[in-house]
Amino acid sequence: MHMADSLIPGAPMATPKQLVEVVATIFNVSKATVTVHDRNLSVAGLRTMAGRGRAAAHVTSRDAANLMVAVAASRNVKDSVYTVEQFGGLQSKQNWESYL
Repeated sequence: MHMADSLIPGAPMATPKQLVEVVATIFNVSKATVTVHDRNLSVAGLRTMAGRGRAAAHVTSRDAANLMVAVAASRNVKDSVYTVEQFGGLQSKQNWESYL
């Protein structure tokens, strides 16, 4: 399943592992680095948590946004939580519309 599949109404959402893979590819960052960002956010309660494997949580759009902010704006992986707390709540000056 690709991340875009989760944008289709009724389609299952991505798992954290799938989100990590997509974000790593999009930002051209190693999966290991994105995994650490994801773990930091998870521990801090900034990502949906559940079981592993088939019981794994399905990520939300907020989870995806937080991970992308952490990866794009953190100087170091240890700064993931701080970065999301500082920049994650910023609002766009423009209303963006989705045509999906």
